[in-house]
Amino acid sequence: MSKFRVPQKAIFLWQARIMAISAIFALLSGAIWVVFGLAAALFPVAASALLLLFAAALPKRLSYFRCQVTKDEIHVTSALLKIKERTIPLGSIQFLEITQTPLERLLDLSTITIYLAGARTRLYTLSHQEAEQLLRLLKGE
Repeated sequence: MSKFRVPQKAIFLWQARIMAISAIFALLSGAIWVVFGLAAALFPVAASALLLLFAAALPKRLSYFRCQVTKDEIHVTSALLKIKERTIPLGSIQFLEITQTPLERLLDLSTITIYLAGARTRLYTLSHQEAEQLLRLLKGE
């Protein structure tokens, strides 16, 4: 049985993405305030504050991520907004894909997508070495 978890670099990447979106909302609220007044700018300010709170809670939520591969199935537990547990029989996997965004490549991270009949599951931001190892396990190599 092999176990995989989210590395610290991945948590940093997710927090950076969320903070960038929060900054966009904050800048947007300033522009809206100038054009439409204070009342109209409250929504982007509130959205920015909520995103910052989510970024602060992210390490705890991502600590729930677990991926275990047994000889005939893969068990995935994840939690961003709610905790989800999935069990995927290895025989039902139709296609596997490993991808890297430019930021993920810079931090040596990867995302694996598991395609099933009519569904897909993403295993976000594993270390690239772990992603390749998981890919080999799922292919049965």
